[in-house]
Amino acid sequence: MPDGVWLIFSTMARSRGRSASDAATAVHMARAAIESAGMNVRGNAAGLKDKASAERQVQELKELAMRAGALAEQILGDIEKQATFA
Repeated sequence: MPDGVWLIFSTMARSRGRSASDAATAVHMARAAIESAGMNVRGNAAGLKDKASAERQVQELKELAMRAGALAEQILGDIEKQATFA
């Protein structure tokens, strides 16, 4: 996921009001998309004859997923701190 997308989510998270919950929803959807794409990458990698390439792809996936997960948690934490929820 491009860094700009996470910047948009982060900016939305700092707002008070309805867009904070929209940002949280967007973060959850982005995380689900990354996890779903990851399943696809892992499935395709399992069928590759070039095992070194498959390993590199899975490793890159793990790194991207970890980075995305950390950004998502940071943004969701910001939303909880900034927004007013019942």
